[in-house]
Amino acid sequence: MLTPREISRIAPNLEREMLPYLLRPTPCMSEPPLCTLHELRTIYTLDDLADFHEVLDLREAAGEKAARVAEREAQTRNRGRR
Repeated sequence: MLTPREISRIAPNLEREMLPYLLRPTPCMSEPPLCTLHELRTIYTLDDLADFHEVLDLREAAGEKAARVAEREAQTRNRGRR
């Protein structure tokens, strides 16, 4: 998981009170889009759009960090077997 400092660096404009809601594991945070084009045109603001992009950046960064951690753990396990 990303630290608060990493989150602030990656998504500086994401409002703190929205962060837990936007990052909680729900179907809208997996493969489907975060909103429909109609919702984007009629409901959301440009600030919301910026937040959506920051959420996508956070997801990408978290996935990359998880891959790095898993790689380090695998290397540590492999060193222990030698």
